Amino acid sequence: MRKYRTEVERKVARYGRAIQYVESAVDERGISPAFAYTVGLTAIDQPELIMTGRDAELSALVLNQLSGQVLDGAVLQAGDRWSVGGLDVYLVDVHGCVDWLAMAQRIYGRGRVRAMQTVWADGQGQLPWEGSECSMIVQPVLGPPPGAALTG
Repeated sequence: MRKYRTEVERKVARYGRAIQYVESAVDERGISPAFAYTVGLTAIDQPELIMTGRDAELSALVLNQLSGQVLDGAVLQAGDRWSVGGLDVYLVDVHGCVDWLAMAQRIYGRGRVRAMQTVWADGQGQLPWEGSECSMIVQPVLGPPPGAALTG
């Protein structure tokens, strides 16, 4: 683990961030979607970014483009909409991100890391909480969508 952490820290030092991808696993419901997150934005007092339910390549593309904006001086806010990596995304504050951003927590400490999720719109342009079918199994939303609180 120490060798891998050193590799992540080198990428952060060189590029301002690294992307950590976590493969899908099976949970008590039978699925736990893959997710990716940045490591490095905490160093500039900005929230790390997380994306659920997409493959490694697309997740890295979206997170690199959006975190690049942050490294260039953009300040992201919950509720912002961006078009990145060919997707329309909506930013949501993540609550209880400790379990989701393990490497960032190891590097920066548990109390210091904040996060925002890049929630992507589906092929019809709908976010998970907007459509008639719930797509939160594929893309769990880790914070409250606009005007609503998530239920467990």
